[in-house]
Amino acid sequence: MRLAAALLLCLGGARAKHAVLSYPEWSARTGSTDRELYRAYDTKVRQRAEPPPLGGTRPPPQSAAQVLRLAWESFAQVGALGFAWTFAMRCKDKLPLNEAARAAQATGVRWGGISAGFAGGTAAAALVLGRKEEDKVCAMIGSAFGGLAAASSLSEVPSSIATFVGFSFVLSLLTEKALDGAPDKR
Repeated sequence: MRLAAALLLCLGGARAKHAVLSYPEWSARTGSTDRELYRAYDTKVRQRAEPPPLGGTRPPPQSAAQVLRLAWESFAQVGALGFAWTFAMRCKDKLPLNEAARAAQATGVRWGGISAGFAGGTAAAALVLGRKEEDKVCAMIGSAFGGLAAASSLSEVPSSIATFVGFSFVLSLLTEKALDGAPDKR
């Protein structure tokens, strides 16, 4: 019973607010003397107490394998979304299933490739440049890789890269202005 109460405190279920307790306080409340369970509880409570970082930055990869994994995950997620969207739209237009699937596959591969180029390029730039976080420079390099992936022919590469880098630059300026003007809610 005490273990169940300790697990409930540790896992918390919903996003309940718990005060950070010292080990003796926690032990007295739960009746448990398991220090590993206390550490799990303490870590979970502290994670909930810390506000999420603004901008949603993630830590940069520590190895080339992590860069490849991130690029693959991005390809799979966005590619699946592109496939599902296109397949649903083509089916709605009453195309035969094999034609709808062929069109959806082409779109999924294209969307996934662009996303993998951007995410993988950004992560690779952070790794190669030794950045502590993915910054504007990394985003510009990543957008160049996304533009490279978006080009359907060799002659389109320069304009595609320029377009992607330009949009990324404008979006970073707009985001920066929005964050500068917004009050800090921490």
